[in-house]
Amino acid sequence: MKVFILTEGGKSIGFGHITRCFSLWQAFMERGIRPFFLVNMDDSMESSARAMNCEIFDWLNKKEEILFQNLESDSIVIIDSYLAGKFFYEKIAARAGVPVYIDDNVRLNYPSGIIVNGSICAENFQYARADNQEYLLGVKYIPLRKAFRESAVKKINEEIKTIMVTFGGTDLRGMTQNILKFLCENFPRVQKKIILAGAFKDKEKIQAVGGDKATQFIIAPSDTIMRETMLESDLAITAAGQTLYELARVGVPSISVIVADNQMNNVNGWIKEGFIENAGVWDAPDLLSNIARGIQKLSSQEERKKRSEKAMNLVDGKGAARISEILLEKAGQ
Repeated sequence: MKVFILTEGGKSIGFGHITRCFSLWQAFMERGIRPFFLVNMDDSMESSARAMNCEIFDWLNKKEEILFQNLESDSIVIIDSYLAGKFFYEKIAARAGVPVYIDDNVRLNYPSGIIVNGSICAENFQYARADNQEYLLGVKYIPLRKAFRESAVKKINEEIKTIMVTFGGTDLRGMTQNILKFLCENFPRVQKKIILAGAFKDKEKIQAVGGDKATQFIIAPSDTIMRETMLESDLAITAAGQTLYELARVGVPSISVIVADNQMNNVNGWIKEGFIENAGVWDAPDLLSNIARGIQKLSSQEERKKRSEKAMNLVDGKGAARISEILLEKAGQ
């Protein structure tokens, strides 16, 4: 039996799909199965791909036939894509033993197979629900990296001493530098932990400009380092994608910034659950003032404690393990 994980990523479309697919790769590896982890991405990001144990492979276009030649009747094929069309999904459904489609926002009317959507409140999304489909919906099935499966006690300080800034694997909209400047000018006594992922296009520029004496740059952190940084932070300013679920797992009260249209479901769901403050879309003229208001609102220790506990109760970090177990059962393993 073979397991294929197909996804995409890069400087122009971000790294979130790769991160959650890497968590599935980890879950299968723990069960003694090494998936073929194939990512359609820019060759310039080879070092980032290597760190995620994936192979740069254009499975969607010129190398598609090579992929199909290697499929077997009992193969598990997981697709996490915003680029693949319905025809490609139909070809996978016809050839794979267990076809799996990771979705965020009911992007397609999917063919037969298993649809996975770990988004907050995904149980309420309007899927077609045919008889030849199975659905794994809600945060119970959010795939998080291995380090985030462990539970820990999150200390809630009386005051906000440390703010973490994280905008995914690429900082698609170039938010980090402006937010760091804003924090240095308005919160000079607060420790700033600035995540500069390996695929950041401006990380050298951000470091050159610098912050203040209370600024720490964390370069290309592993999942373990990310978790440790979250545990040390009283508050996070973050894009509204996959990282929000890791922050929820650790229990870090967060201020979200919407950097892509597909993040609206995450924001609406987490607002409904009372976990985040939302500063708005990335280019909103009042973004920084909204961030300031969010910090003020979350300055209360009691408020941060309430939000932290609520988020941790919702996300247990076992989504990738649940998914891999179900898929292997479907494949007869």
